[in-house]
Amino acid sequence: MPKNHTLHLNLEALSPRKLNDQEAMNLISTFTIGEVELALKSLDSTKAPGPDGLNGAFIKESWSFLKREFMLMFEAFHANGDENQLQSGDMANLLPRGPTGEVAKEP
Repeated sequence: MPKNHTLHLNLEALSPRKLNDQEAMNLISTFTIGEVELALKSLDSTKAPGPDGLNGAFIKESWSFLKREFMLMFEAFHANGDENQLQSGDMANLLPRGPTGEVAKEP
């Protein structure tokens, strides 16, 4: 015969704890170059993190050239809070364009 089991839930334990002032400030502060470079190092070199098809190896190898653009993009995100701009606008501006605005194709 099965035994009856009693389940006790502590609902207070499920409530999120309140952040201290430093933790709260960390959530809204801009990314540092060190944080971005740490994230960059963790990228899989064989996979593209975005819709542009540029894989981690390309981003890592081109970091000295791309660093300024990435940091400007992240600063704009913090100023505007628009993640869609990150996905469609800023990164697309890094792609070479033809005379009519289309993305240039490889020769």
